[in-house]
Amino acid sequence: MTGIAVLGAGAGGCAVAHRFAEQGFKVSLYDVDEERIKGIRRRGGVETRGEIEGFQELKAYMELSEALRDMDFAVAVVPRYAHQTLAEALAPHLRGRPIILLPESTFGALHLAKTLRERGEHRSAIGGTPTLPYAARLIEPGLVDVYLIVKTLLFAAFPASETEELHELLEGVYPQVVRAESVLETSLNNGNPVTHPAPALLNAARIEAGEDFLFYREGITPSIAWINQRVDEERLSLCRALGLKEIGVIERLRMLGYIDFETDNLYEAYVGSRPFSRIKAPKTLQHRYITEDIPYGLVSYASLGDLLGVETPTMDTLINLASLLMDVDYWAEGVTMRRLGLEGLTMEELKEFVEVGVSPKVEWAKG
Repeated sequence: MTGIAVLGAGAGGCAVAHRFAEQGFKVSLYDVDEERIKGIRRRGGVETRGEIEGFQELKAYMELSEALRDMDFAVAVVPRYAHQTLAEALAPHLRGRPIILLPESTFGALHLAKTLRERGEHRSAIGGTPTLPYAARLIEPGLVDVYLIVKTLLFAAFPASETEELHELLEGVYPQVVRAESVLETSLNNGNPVTHPAPALLNAARIEAGEDFLFYREGITPSIAWINQRVDEERLSLCRALGLKEIGVIERLRMLGYIDFETDNLYEAYVGSRPFSRIKAPKTLQHRYITEDIPYGLVSYASLGDLLGVETPTMDTLINLASLLMDVDYWAEGVTMRRLGLEGLTMEELKEFVEVGVSPKVEWAKG
C-alpha cells in the first residue's frame, strides 16, 4: 500500500486526504492546528458532503516527523504564504521523497525548492497545480462541504524533467490532471490574483463595516469585472512573452467547471457561476484575497513582467493601492524574482532553468 502524507487539514486538505484514502492509499493527515487534529481524531477520519459523500478512516498528527514516517510522498494543501515555513520544517524529513503542492498557486514550487535546497535537501522533486482540486468549505474539523470538483488541473514539476514521473502519482487519483510545459505555465494560470484583489480592495468599506454580502454576486460590478479583465490581459502578456499557451480568464473558469454556459463577458461569468453564487465576502481586510493574492500573486506577476520587459500597469496600481490601504509595502514583502534568486536570468535562461533545475546564475541551484 502506497503511503501519503497530506499536509494541511483545512477544507482542501481534508478533501484531498479523503480522496487518496478512498483510492486505497495509506493516508496520514498533518496540521499545526491542535483543534483540527483533535476533531479529526475524535471523528476517526474525514467525512465529506456535497459533491463527494462518505467517510474515510485515517490517522491525524501534529508532529510532522510522525506524519511522514513510512510515507512514499507528501501532498501539501496549505496557503501560498505557508510554503516557506512548511519547507523549513520539511527539509530534515523528506529524504529525497517528492512533494506535490495542491495548489502551487504562483511560483510555489520554485519557492519551496529554493528553501529546501538552502537547507540541504537537494533531491526532492516538487510538483504542483495552479488551484485546488475542489471548491470546498470546512464545516468543522474533519467535516467538509465539497461543492465543486474541478474538471481540469494543469500540473508540472520542478524541474520539468520530473513532471511525467510525478504525474503518475496523481493520475490514478485525479484523472483530470493534465501535464503542463513547466511551473511557469502552472504559476501563470493561477486565477486567484486575477479574481480576488480588485473586488476586495474596491469593497473595502463594506468589508470593514462587517456587511454580509456575496463576494461575486454582489461585490463584483461590471466596472470591477473590467478591472479584472485588464489584470488578465496583463497576465496573458506574460504568457505570450514566454511562448506559453494563453488561457483567458473565462476559458479557465469554464475548464475548471466554475461556469457551464457560453459568454464572452467576465461580469456575466462571475454572477452567473453556480459555485461562486454561495461565496460570501470576507469580514476583514486581513484576508487571503489581499494578504496572499497580492504579495504572492500580483507582485510575483509584476516582478516577472520586469524581468521580461512586459508592462503591468493595472497590477501595479492594485499593488500600490493595497500597500497604501493596508500600510504594508507589498513590493518589499512580496515574492519577487529577486526573492526567488532569479533576477539575473534572461527569459531563455529562465525557461531552461525550470526545465533542468540548475543554473550557474542561480545561487541556490548551481548544481
